[in-house]
Amino acid sequence: MDAVEYDPANKATRWVAYFDLLGTSVRIKTGGLSPVFSAYKNAVDKLKALQEPHPTVASVWFSDTFLLYTKDESAQSFKAIETLAHWFAFSLINNRVPVRGSLAHGEFYADARERVYLGSALLDAYHWGENQDWLGFVLVLCPVCNLFNVALSDEYDFYPRRARNANRPPEAIA
Repeated sequence: MDAVEYDPANKATRWVAYFDLLGTSVRIKTGGLSPVFSAYKNAVDKLKALQEPHPTVASVWFSDTFLLYTKDESAQSFKAIETLAHWFAFSLINNRVPVRGSLAHGEFYADARERVYLGSALLDAYHWGENQDWLGFVLVLCPVCNLFNVALSDEYDFYPRRARNANRPPEAIA
């Protein structure tokens, strides 16, 4: 096995979604591998179908963990990953595959060729996903704040200037 080399081109600030399929251990102990494989195949098939219209979102999975991540931190990337992540969680729950997950924002190293995935965004997504006590999907607060800041920038003019600045004093409006 060759040593893995660090490539700075793989590091970026990104949106990262983390999902954990729940009950895998119990299913293996009580029903063997067949029900687990069935749930896993269902999850992979759903993800591939949902991901097709969102080419800016990449995915990787291992065992009962699924990661989605974007190439950048743009508002368009947030819209794509948020849409995909919510539909993925919904489709799994709707098909009786219990799942919980979260979406975070931050530094993330993604080397698909070497299969290395590291970074603060993954740690945040993992932490918030694992510390839920229910099925579903949550947004980590910091990404929502970051998106709000992006939405208010001139680069992403989501809101008309008048509406954005309605409650700000004139001297604060650039």
